[in-house]
Amino acid sequence: MENCGSELVGPWESDEILLPTTTLIREYATKAEKKKEMDRKPTPTINSTAEYLSAKGFLRPQRNYTPPKDVDQSLNDIPKKSTVLNAYYKKFQHSVPNSLLKSVNSLEDVGRFYRTRVDTTIPLDKMKTIDLPENLNVQYDYHRFHPDTDTTTDTTLLARQHSTEDLQKSLDTLYNKYIIMIIKRLINPRLLKLNGSTAVGLRQDLINEFNENEDIYMFLLSIKADGLGINLTAANTVGIHNLDFNPYNDKQAEDR
Repeated sequence: MENCGSELVGPWESDEILLPTTTLIREYATKAEKKKEMDRKPTPTINSTAEYLSAKGFLRPQRNYTPPKDVDQSLNDIPKKSTVLNAYYKKFQHSVPNSLLKSVNSLEDVGRFYRTRVDTTIPLDKMKTIDLPENLNVQYDYHRFHPDTDTTTDTTLLARQHSTEDLQKSLDTLYNKYIIMIIKRLINPRLLKLNGSTAVGLRQDLINEFNENEDIYMFLLSIKADGLGINLTAANTVGIHNLDFNPYNDKQAEDR
């Protein structure tokens, strides 16, 4: 400094503060500030209450659930359906058939079934109320028939040849055939018949055909078909009609 002609002046002797005015120091300070800002990443705030509610599912969007109108009346549960059907049976003494159980899915179906009018008259009692045609011209009084002098119709001939008791049995047979003919005309069911006049070799074939074919609606069986030993325990419905049926006097009829 002596060559410059000035006195030595040092920072320790000056009252002024030295500032980083050079470009290098300023650039270094700027990079340091940027690096410092990059290191200061904002951390997510931890809210224990929000995390608890989120874990429970309360913060998820909820959709309103509207149950079906007949949810309280559906009968999809088998124990529930059994309880309801048993209650209806105790009240009306009439149960829903097995063929309709799968179609009953609600209380409305059960109510519709019991509101439908059903003819519960016993077939035998219903047959007694049906009148035979009036043109039979049957004479119930017994008269001896004289073939040389009497010329009558076949019905009158039948009435005079048999006693009143035999005539009643003949009329019952005719009556049953007449009712069967009406049923066949109305609903035309597929049926099989087995009675005393059926050949022995055909009886087992008829039974096998009825058991294997579900389209056959009815099997007419006479209890006088002796020696067959038919088991009726597996039948869905059994209707027995015999005018002289008396199980107290007929052991075989009682067993069957």
